[in-house]
Amino acid sequence: MDLGLQGKSVLITGGSKGIGLACADVFAAEGCAVHIAARNPQQLEAAQAQIQARHGVRITTHAVDLRDGAALKALAKSCAGADILVNNAGDIPGGTLEALDESKWRHAWELRCSALSISRARCSGI
Repeated sequence: MDLGLQGKSVLITGGSKGIGLACADVFAAEGCAVHIAARNPQQLEAAQAQIQARHGVRITTHAVDLRDGAALKALAKSCAGADILVNNAGDIPGGTLEALDESKWRHAWELRCSALSISRARCSGI
């Protein structure tokens, strides 16, 4: 399928596995330059090798914890030219809402809000 994305650049948070990796693969198949951000450098390297072998496009990895404000701003700055942002980072623990304590909920929520922070950093020129 041609979505008309050839030559575009995309930043995918949580891009080293699962849904994020699948998104990275599809964008690469469309001819996009792909930035994948995640916390685990080994998973990022494996994802990069897999996608590059399959599609031959540029894949840039960013080992970063998006809860770290300085690291998030650095990522936003290094990916300032990205045309597309896919906020897929997540760390929601399993279980029921009743069993999830406040600190675990806040920890997970902060990561989920990373796209807003990346967009804010880009808009403010940081």
